Parts: sequence; C-alpha cells; structure tokens
Amino acid sequence: MLSETARSVMRRLGVFAGRFTMDSAIAVTGDGEIAASEVDETVADLVEKSLVVADVGGETVYYRLTDTARAYALKRLTEAGEALALARRHALHQLDQFERAHSDWGTTSTTEWLSIYTPKIDDLRSALDWAFAPSGDVAVGIALTVAAVSLWFEMSLMEECRACAERALTELEERAINDDRRRMLLSAAVAWSQMYTGGSGRDTGVVWATTAEIAAAIGDTDYRLRALWGTWATHINRENLAQRCQSPSYFPTLPGRKQIRTID
Repeated sequence: MLSETARSVMRRLGVFAGRFTMDSAIAVTGDGEIAASEVDETVADLVEKSLVVADVGGETVYYRLTDTARAYALKRLTEAGEALALARRHALHQLDQFERAHSDWGTTSTTEWLSIYTPKIDDLRSALDWAFAPSGDVAVGIALTVAAVSLWFEMSLMEECRACAERALTELEERAINDDRRRMLLSAAVAWSQMYTGGSGRDTGVVWATTAEIAAAIGDTDYRLRALWGTWATHINRENLAQRCQSPSYFPTLPGRKQIRTID
C-alpha cells in the first residue's frame, strides 16, 4: 500500500542496525531520484504507520525500524538487487560519521560527545562486518576501524577495540598495504587496549616498540612519546622497570633532547 518512493526508502532503511537520525536516513536512502524532502516525509509517514519508531525524548530525534519491519525491508532490499550498494553506502556514511567523531573528540565535552556517537555503535559494528566480509571493502574497514578507536575507548569497550584493531592490522600486513600512519595508529590502539585486557596474541611491549618505530620513521613525535609512555607503563605493570631501564635503547632520541641511557 506504499508508494514506489516510500517502498524504496522503507527497504533502504533496513541497512540501519540501530537508531538513526533524519540526516543519516537522507544520506543513505536518498539519491538522484529521491530528494531529501521526500525521505523526510516518507519517514514521518512510516512512523504514523508504526513501521518506524521515533524517539523524541532528547534534543535529537532518533528513529529505528521495528524488528519485523527491518527483516521485511532487508528481504525486499535483496530482492531489489540493492543490498550490496546500500551496504557500501551505509559503511561510507559510518566512515564519514566516525572521522568527524575523531576530529571532535578533543574539542567536545565527553558527555555531549558520547550522547552523539554512542547511539551509532550498532551501525559501526554492522558496517565493519560488511567491510571485512568477502563481498565488502577492506580499505573502508581499515579506515573505519582507525576512526572508531575513540568511541571504543570512551565506551570502555577495550576488548572490542583490541580485536577490531588486530583484525585491521592483520589485513594491512597480509595485503601488504603501504599505509604507515594507519599501521601506527592501529598498533597504538592494540597496545593501549591490551593494557586493560588479557589473552592477546600480540605482546604489548612488542606492539609499543612497533608503534615507536613507525612513529620515528614518519616523524610523528606525538606517537613516539605515547609509545615511550606506554612502554614505561607496561613495564611498571609487569614490575620489571628496573631491568628494562638498563637497556641503552629505553629512552629514544627526541628532537632537541640528548639521549638518556641509564637511570641511577
């Protein structure tokens, strides 16, 4: 009983695994044939028909499909031959969202930042699942993993962060992708998260050393210092700082500083 435009919007909304804003609905479901105003009107109509639920309790209105409606929408999306294209559009939209989140991380209050980006966690996971699947796009998955580290940290999802960062690092290594900066950022994310989790296949000290090595190679003093602090904290936690400090290479040479080789 829906119009053709409403059918298109309805089935495309099925790619959202969690709550979404109107801006996200427009970005993912709209195209050259469906204008933003039509998406807005259609979502409002679907809310009236109880196919979409609207949460108006906060400053931002969030929407989500009921479980039954989403299952139906995904079925129709596959039948229409649009599933792959919409999954890619959805993943690219999440990448855009989380790159903005990473940029805003240091300038927005934690409470406000979390209120904006915590509702997107389900769609982040869905986008990563698609990106690393055989029919997905690994490059998008790697970029999205890097961008999402700040959310995992703020939500204290350290095990999830570690697992996702290690997956992205493995893809970088196995595919011989030449992207030293993302390799450095992922290594740092693995090392940080390992400091709060256990059972990883990668040794924390080794990962920090890799981070420091890459940071030195690309001239990133910030991450050389982070790696230095992380190495220190790792050995403090393992209670072997005194032994480690005997190593001449413990303190790397930083611009404008003399190298310190031992501690009395």
